[in-house]
Order: sequence, then structure tokens, then C-alpha cells
Amino acid sequence: MVIGIVDSGVNAAHVAFGGNLKIVEKHHFFKDYEGAIHHDSDVSDEIGHGTSVCWIINRFFSDAEFVIFKVFSNDTDADEDILIHTFEYIRDYIRCDIINISAGVQNCSNIKYFKELCDRLHQSGTIIISAFDNEGGLSYPACFDSVIGVDISTSCFQPKDYFFIEKSPINIRGFGYAQILPSLMNQYSEQKGASFVAPIFAGMLAKMKAQGDTAEPMEFLRKHAKACYSGFYEPVVSHSEIMNASIFPVSKETKVLIENAGMLSFKIRHLYDVKYSGNVGKRISQLTYQGCKLEPYLEEMIVEPIESIDFNSIDTLIIGHMNMLQTASRNSNIKHELIKKATDSDIQIYMFDNIGVSREFSDEVNEKKLRIICPSVSTINVPKQRYGRLYCSSVPVLGIFGTSPKQGKFTLQLKLRKELSEAGYKVANVGTEPTAMLFGFEETYPIGFNSTVDISGENAILYLNQRIHCIEETNPDLIIVGSQSQSVSSGVESTGYMPIRQHELILGTCPDAYILLVNTTDDEEYIHRTISFLSSVTTAKVIALVVSPLVYQIEGGYQTKLLRYIDNKEMEQRLHEMEKKYSITSFSLNDDKIAGKLRCVIENFYS
Repeated sequence: MVIGIVDSGVNAAHVAFGGNLKIVEKHHFFKDYEGAIHHDSDVSDEIGHGTSVCWIINRFFSDAEFVIFKVFSNDTDADEDILIHTFEYIRDYIRCDIINISAGVQNCSNIKYFKELCDRLHQSGTIIISAFDNEGGLSYPACFDSVIGVDISTSCFQPKDYFFIEKSPINIRGFGYAQILPSLMNQYSEQKGASFVAPIFAGMLAKMKAQGDTAEPMEFLRKHAKACYSGFYEPVVSHSEIMNASIFPVSKETKVLIENAGMLSFKIRHLYDVKYSGNVGKRISQLTYQGCKLEPYLEEMIVEPIESIDFNSIDTLIIGHMNMLQTASRNSNIKHELIKKATDSDIQIYMFDNIGVSREFSDEVNEKKLRIICPSVSTINVPKQRYGRLYCSSVPVLGIFGTSPKQGKFTLQLKLRKELSEAGYKVANVGTEPTAMLFGFEETYPIGFNSTVDISGENAILYLNQRIHCIEETNPDLIIVGSQSQSVSSGVESTGYMPIRQHELILGTCPDAYILLVNTTDDEEYIHRTISFLSSVTTAKVIALVVSPLVYQIEGGYQTKLLRYIDNKEMEQRLHEMEKKYSITSFSLNDDKIAGKLRCVIENFYS
């Protein structure tokens, strides 16, 4: 039985071994000052960590042959390059029955390749057991599916006690208390943590295999656990393919689809509204923002009355927010009627709001297997049994945040996605608008008006952290996270002034840089508080300010009607004042070249 120990080496002459430690190979991997990896056979343990690990395994199974891989010396912080090199060496030159690694990395820049190495060793029959980081994060390789990841639990009072968790990165939670273990030469010390729980299971599985037990390691561990739990959660379902769609009604959110139609993977065939809106009969160009360049096929399109809806030329009906419209038109059945007509015509529906129809009608829809898509998140989508552990992303995360609504945060996010993609970068996006999924964003987390996100607090953070990790596994160069209005509270009189979900978004996605949108009418102290908050809640920096040219009338703390656009001369003055006050490069949202200019700022920050 050959057991590979990837650790800090071993003091084989320690009195605790009594001369009964069979070491068959010694490998020491280390970097020089220039970062090149070297290899020798000096595996002397300078901190006692690996010695403790070897002793625990040897106590459970004394007939093992050990291959010692020394990968760190002064502390338990492992180097990603050295870890990967060690696993490559094992793959190419050494056949191990079990590998115990009581170390790992939280930030892994080469997750895919490291995972492939572990998968290949697992497929060849090697059992890999890894402890999770003691600092509380999810670390590699412990969280790979092909690795048995070990954590501690203060509900386990004996070394052999443990809980088994399926469908979770954390597979084992074991003895959570200190042990007196051999460490430095002929010395003992009190040791605690997952590092000294993982070798317990390495020893148990070595003994199991030596006795001829043919059970799969995970089944063996499940069978003998104190209790078993499930970490299963439902993944969020993305929309099916759309070729041709109609949109109803005209609103701030649906106009984004019109104004950025060139970034959609489908064609917009019709735009509908109710007669009370005042939009019916107008050209689309009359409804878009000043200076908007429409796709040629949309330039002459007219807003049609919803009564004339045509299902023959489309495969999908996009239904925007309806609650206020139904109230204003005094027709609470508009949504129901549209869904019914689409059902009868076998048309897919994409909805911004929750369905909100009777159970009987929902059953009828389900029977006909009509696809009604609503970008929503609930507790069934939250990862379970994580015990507070989170992934640390090695991919840069850029936040697009703002001080108020109606600033163009989502539009700026779209512009940056396009600009950076055309420059050759692989960009991933997390959008908080219900339209995000329609633009192909990797994650849609609609926390704005009429939010369909039904989680909060720790659940929200766990969900977002998992989604960032899933995006990270696709190897993007940058993840852009777009928020809703406000980042700090504008008052304490009402929860409506408190951006609670925005705070959850920050903690769940952990941006390391922000582009902050502000208004010319914003209070200076409020902008300063926002910058200070974004720069302090996590380790991050506001790298650019983008000033909106729109000036709204403010009533009761809320923006009402649009009063005017500030002209170029006034904007130049405002930008100069912003840069002088906050020492942050500032841009006008109206600048045609803003995406290119921001790309330079982003490149300089992350280079």
C-alpha cells in the first residue's frame, strides 16, 4: 500500500514512530528566487506539520509504504505552481494508492488543469484526500469532485467520529478538537484543524483496501458515518433558444432591448403597448434615449396595440413588468390573457415578473408543457451544507455601481461587454436586470423593481459566491457585476432607503474594482460616502466615476420626471470638479468613446 504525503516533509527519526515508518521515496519541490521549481530529496520537516500527518496515518495502518513530497517549509501556505507540479510528477512517475494532502490553495488561477490532474489520478484508482483551508474558505484540491474534501466539526468528539455530506464540496466533517501529536524532533505539540483530520481517513481507507474490502471509498465512508447530509441544490435553468420575439409593454427595462438590439441573439418583430400609455402609434425612435443608434430594421417600427398581437411570426413573447400597468389600466387580467393566448399558440414566454396566475391555470400550462421562463432565484437554488465556507475567485471582478436609478448602469455594462469582447477579452457578466439573460449574461440576479429573487442574507451570499465560482470555471478574463441603484443608505426612516440587496451583492461577488455612476445633482457628501463604503466593505478601489447627463426632478427623495440633459460645456466643468474633489478619473456617460476609455482604465488597473 503506497501512500503519498504532500506536506511539509517528515521527521522520520522521531521517537513516536519507533523506527516503524517505511519511506520508499523522498521528493522536495521548491522555488528559487526567480520562480523556477527545483527538486531534491531533502524532506526534513521544519515545522512538524507533515510529521504529525504521517504519524496519524501510520497509527491507523502501520504497513504502509510512504512517498514523501515536501511542498512547503515555513508555514502551511502552499504554492499553486508547486502543488500542480507535484501532482504532475505523481501522474508521470509514481503509482500511489492514496494521496493525503493536508494543504491547499484558496485562490487557484488554473482550476481547470488542476482538476483534470486530480480527475486523471482518481480514474487510475488513486484515492485523493485533502483537508480544507483552516481560514474558512473552500480550497483546492479539497473541493474537486474527484477528491475527498475534509473539514472539522465541533459535534465530533472522537477521532473516528464524522459526518458524511453528499453532493457538496465538503465530503467529511470530522474531529474538531485538539490532538497531542509528534511534531519537531522528539517533541509533541497540540494540533487542531482539518489538516489532522484528513489523515485519519487516509489511514482508515488504507486499512480498508489492505483488508480486501472492494467498496468504493465514498460508499465506505457513507456507511460508517455518524450521520449523512445532502448538499444538493437546484441549478438555475437558463432560457431556451429564441429566434424571433415580440415585446410588451414599453418600459424602461424593455426599451433596453430595443436600444441594444444588436447585442441580442434574436430579432424583435413587434413592440406592443396598451392604448392608455400614449405610446401606441409612435415610432420606436421617438421612445429611445437621445442619440440612440437603432438597428436598421427597427428604425421604422411602430408601437402596436396589444389587442392586435400576432403570434404567427414569433417563437417567444417577452412580457415586461405588469403590476403597475394592470393597476393603471384597471385590467388585472392582461397577463393572464396573454399567457392563455400564447399557450394556445404554443409560444414560449419570457416574463420579468413572477407568473402570478391561478393554480388551475398553472396546471393547465404545465400539462401543455409550455415553457414559461422567469429569471428567478429561491432557496432551492442555494448551495447546502457549506458551513460558511466560500470560494475565493482568482478571476478579476469589476463592479458597475451607482448612486441612483435611471443612470444607465445596465447600458454601460452592455457597452463594456461589447468593447472588451471586441478587444479579445473573454468577459462574463452578472446582471441584476431581468433582461440580462436575454443578452446572454452568464448570471441573471434580478434584485431591482419587482424583484424575483426570494433569498436574502447568508443564502444570498452563498448563492452568488457559487455562481461566481461556476463562471470562474469557464476561464473568463474578467467578470463584470452590475448593481441596482444606491450602494449606501440615503436615510434611516425607511428600509426603502437602505440598499440591503446591493450589500449582499457586494459580499457575494466581492468586486476588487468599481466603476461608480453618479449624477450632477448628487450631494457631494453622499458621493464621498459611497466611494468610502465601496473601498472599505471589501478590499477594493473605485477606479472611475461616470457622470450621467440626465437631470431629474426630485420629490420626496425620489426621481420623478426628466428635466433636462446637461450640455457638453457644463459636463466638462462637472468632470473637472469631480476629479479634483475625489482624485478619481471621471467620464461623461454621453461620451461616444466612453467604453474605449474605460477599457484603458480597466487594463491599467488589472495589469
